[in-house]
Amino acid sequence: MKKKKLYKDIRQSISHSWGRFISIMFLMLLGSLALVGLAVTGPDMRQTGINYFNELNTADITILSDYGIDKSEQEYIEKASNVKELDYFYLKDVTISDTNDSIRIFSKPDKISLYEITEGSLPKENNEIAISDSYSDRYNIGDTITFYEKLSEDEEGTLKNHEFKIVGFINSSEILSNLNLGQSTAGTGELKGYAIINKDNFNSDVYMMAKLTFTDT
Repeated sequence: MKKKKLYKDIRQSISHSWGRFISIMFLMLLGSLALVGLAVTGPDMRQTGINYFNELNTADITILSDYGIDKSEQEYIEKASNVKELDYFYLKDVTISDTNDSIRIFSKPDKISLYEITEGSLPKENNEIAISDSYSDRYNIGDTITFYEKLSEDEEGTLKNHEFKIVGFINSSEILSNLNLGQSTAGTGELKGYAIINKDNFNSDVYMMAKLTFTDT
């Protein structure tokens, strides 16, 4: 008898207030969908990141030296255990001529920490350059860009060439933020972009950076 009254009360509470019943059902549905979304977002984001880093073969460790990596240091690095791949790079912080925009120019990678091409291609000739996609609204493929390298009177420049033809726009798997790219030794001290050119454009007896991947991380 009590159950019959309970069921009658439930039916009446629903039939006399359909609006409230439907609102509660939609709130429950919305809460369930939000919970499912939160549960799957984390794993999906991690897997997307892993796939992106694997596709571009992002380095597991980067070694950076202000004074360069000489032969003895290369021998020491190459003795590391479980190294899968190893590559050396040049880099130089410069400013775009007539601006304070600091740009970090890297030598083009061979196999480690490759770049995603958003437009155009990677540089092939020594007068070609690919720059970060954040500058795609200021420059076009085929434009010429000139850089300024601050030097003392008796200092020889790191770059052999300071004027390049833009052949592509790129994204880096190591610089993921478009707002905070890091610090720079040129311009205002805040890095605004990056670019890659051929290794032959660098005038240096030592590498500035080493990147390594390992067989098991």
